Amino acid sequence: MTKVIHVHLIYEKKNYYFGSLSAVFDVLTEAEVGITKSSLLHAITGFAEVLGSATTEEEKAQYQEIIKMNADLLMQLVNDILDMSKIEAGTLEFVQTTVDVNQLLSDLQQLFQMRVDDAGGNIQIIAESSRSSCMIQTDRNRVAQVLSNFAGNAIKFTHKGSIRLGYETRDTELYFY
Repeated sequence: MTKVIHVHLIYEKKNYYFGSLSAVFDVLTEAEVGITKSSLLHAITGFAEVLGSATTEEEKAQYQEIIKMNADLLMQLVNDILDMSKIEAGTLEFVQTTVDVNQLLSDLQQLFQMRVDDAGGNIQIIAESSRSSCMIQTDRNRVAQVLSNFAGNAIKFTHKGSIRLGYETRDTELYFY
């Protein structure tokens, strides 16, 4: 088992460096949250309106999937905002468990590859493990949340090619990318 004192996250494209999980939420400005919320709501309501006019079952299923995906994204945004409030109030709880980092990356890779494929994207999601085994004590959901935000942003701004999710160890620290 690797003993981790700090977990660092590196977002290479814009050279952001996050030394703590709470700092990730500082990247979201109120304007960005407003635009994202508005875009998601418009997509949900727009596709809900055209769902009734769909002529084939395949078309209905496609509209339902778009509505579900945007509703899930909106729910994640709301949860992120609630987490920001908890961080600011000092009430965010962390549930420490033993986490297999390689399995976490594999799970996220599969999840995001399915999303990209379902959306008809031309992107390959790659999970890179720098060690054969990497077990840490942390809050799995919080690390997954942060890495999901990174992957989601990378997918949003990548139109073709690949996105790598991985980590490297440096002494007693993990650096995610």
